[in-house]
Amino acid sequence: MTPRIEFLSLEVEDFKLFRGRAVVSFARPPAGGRSGLTVVSGGGGSGKSSVITALKLALWGSRHLDTTHHRRHYGLAHGFATSWRRFINETALRGASPRAGLRLTLHVDAGTGTARTMVITRSVLVSRVDSVIETLRVETAKAGEDARLDEGDYQECISALLPPDRLAHLFSDNEQSETLAGLASREPRLRERAMSEVAFLIGKRSLELWWEAAPDVIEYGNRLLACGGEDHELRLLPECAGRSRGGANAVVPGVWVSREPTCRTQLTCIGSALILGLHLTSSIRAPLVLDAPTTGMLPDQGVVFLKALSEVVHGQVVVAAHEEQIDDLALSLWDRVQRIYLVERPKDASTALLSEPVSGGST
Repeated sequence: MTPRIEFLSLEVEDFKLFRGRAVVSFARPPAGGRSGLTVVSGGGGSGKSSVITALKLALWGSRHLDTTHHRRHYGLAHGFATSWRRFINETALRGASPRAGLRLTLHVDAGTGTARTMVITRSVLVSRVDSVIETLRVETAKAGEDARLDEGDYQECISALLPPDRLAHLFSDNEQSETLAGLASREPRLRERAMSEVAFLIGKRSLELWWEAAPDVIEYGNRLLACGGEDHELRLLPECAGRSRGGANAVVPGVWVSREPTCRTQLTCIGSALILGLHLTSSIRAPLVLDAPTTGMLPDQGVVFLKALSEVVHGQVVVAAHEEQIDDLALSLWDRVQRIYLVERPKDASTALLSEPVSGGST
């Protein structure tokens, strides 16, 4: 059976913009097939992307991040391990023993009827001789048993559950979404770039896997496109309908587009639908984490985006979004979201503080 992983909580201490200790609790999928949706919002520079980075680092550490998504997209010549100092809060970095800590708690269901809790604790310490020491500890507990320390390689234990080569399609950003949307374009350069991205994300898996996710990709993409403006002629179509429609072209196996998208919002909608497709065809049911997916959208479009996402994924979703791209009042009246708002500390603009999370009753 397909293993399922859910985030329960993330604790950060003196990490990037977070001075001291802060905790994020994630919404879990309730009964009835809905998504457990957590939205982390705030202004620019408030620490939204820092939460996403903390999740990645807690799972895979600096060494694995350096050799996967970041190296491919940004061409980093140096390792994260040598730059761990930049993940320590600036105020803490000026102290006698600068350190930062991450503690991620997961719910793991291997599909065999036995669920367990996994706690990943990762920390970094800058020593007196200015060397960086990264430590990792993993604890697990089955139902009715006390937590115990795993033996052997801790990172191997985590990577067996969530392989680091899945980083790029479990964690997605707006840039990746717009790149994938190039599959809906007739311009060879954009399609070639998008196909290269798909090949990287899918790896050795067959492109035919798109057929499995095609109905959800089409449903989700069309919900988003419907709120993206007055162009009702732009739609995603099943292949049978696409082949019989003049001017339509193939996007991926099983999914066609009625015509080429013309604006950034349309690209975001189609790209987001394709990211969802990649996620749904994965052999692991893990949270879908999206960084700034609503970039370029109006606030009402952002709320529709989140609603459509929660109704299609049927799992756990974590979204980081700028406060100006989401109608916070509309979100507060909706009962499917855990809202985490980040605010700057007035006495120190370089740090941020988690406000009290507001639950809409989705857990």
